[in-house]
Amino acid sequence: MARHAPIFHERARAAGINLRADVALPWLTRNGHVDPVVNERIPSETRDALDQILDALDGDVASLAAKTRGSSRVDFILEPGGVVVEYDEVQHFTSARLKTLALYPTEAPLGFDHAGYTALVRRWASHGDRGFAHKAAAEFPGPAGRQRQRAYLDALRDLVAPHFGNGPLIRVPCPDNDYDAAVARLRCAL
Repeated sequence: MARHAPIFHERARAAGINLRADVALPWLTRNGHVDPVVNERIPSETRDALDQILDALDGDVASLAAKTRGSSRVDFILEPGGVVVEYDEVQHFTSARLKTLALYPTEAPLGFDHAGYTALVRRWASHGDRGFAHKAAAEFPGPAGRQRQRAYLDALRDLVAPHFGNGPLIRVPCPDNDYDAAVARLRCAL
């Protein structure tokens, strides 16, 4: 979960929005879209988009497929209903993320404004690119591996959640840590 997400969580609760934090979902594994359960359930255009995203980020599909079983977690689940809510701090606003957003299928069901979110990422990318640039990720070898991994995992959540009854996923951008504005954005998305 994002470092400042607990503050956002508390502010959302005070505003009457019921969020359950740090939730593991069965479809969200370390193997991403190559997990057999995910791969079988998503439409071909979603699978193709995620293949293109992995390729655009210089990801290694064999390393992704070979990762040990396990799960990742989503930031929040909106209760009742089970809609995934992701709280995005500045590390989600990178050049790698811009690449992923450009490859989304036009028909993808999203719980956020794609054009507006892309504009925010573009605005904050130089700042976001400085964070985690030194961190590696096995399935994204080379420089900025962790940034590329995060961009892929964000795209995976966005594009796959609706096919498992958890979407469309709502993204709450908060690169400036303005928690009240983030709660207002979430309220508008609801």
